Amino acid sequence: MSTPRRNGLEFRGRGFYSATLPMGFLLLLSCSPDASTQDHFTVTDSAGVEIVQNDGTLPPNGGGWVVAQEPTLSIGTVGGEEVYQLFGVAGVHRFSDGRIGVVNSGSHDIRVYSADGAHLRSFGQRGAGPEEFEMPALAGSVGDTLIVVDRAHHRITFVHPDEGFVGLTRVSDDVGGFLNPSGSFANGVTVYGGAFDMRRIGRSRTG
Repeated sequence: MSTPRRNGLEFRGRGFYSATLPMGFLLLLSCSPDASTQDHFTVTDSAGVEIVQNDGTLPPNGGGWVVAQEPTLSIGTVGGEEVYQLFGVAGVHRFSDGRIGVVNSGSHDIRVYSADGAHLRSFGQRGAGPEEFEMPALAGSVGDTLIVVDRAHHRITFVHPDEGFVGLTRVSDDVGGFLNPSGSFANGVTVYGGAFDMRRIGRSRTG
């Protein structure tokens, strides 16, 4: 079963894409290039246009990168403090100063951890209010401001690790279904994929 990764961070847990452990663990792994990597492609030039051609073979060592035996950072616990119990992680972001933001959909909040994994603060709770979430998921970021979509309420919330909630916008119900974030551009333009809303079966609409 594959493990989702975000910004060099690995999450193992239940409730979001995979179900491998009863609670979640967030791991930061160090990687280094393998000097023995051999190129399996050729680069040629045709009238000023660079052409890259692969020979179709897979590198035997996985592409020249190796994963360290031990993670450089691990966040998560099974029986410890609640702020370290991760469930339904729906996005991870490393801020410019090394802090780590986690959208923990199981507890309906956004958590901020220090670069060494200590919990600093949390934003949000379950509900339908302007600073509450039902189905939060990380869509991307603009600088250090997180773009968090609430798939159930058709809302996009902007959360800063120091200032907290700094913006809110709503997506029209005419869009229909849940909003599944696919990523964002540097200017904040966010891409979403649709999904069926089982609560609206029998009320199908075109669009």
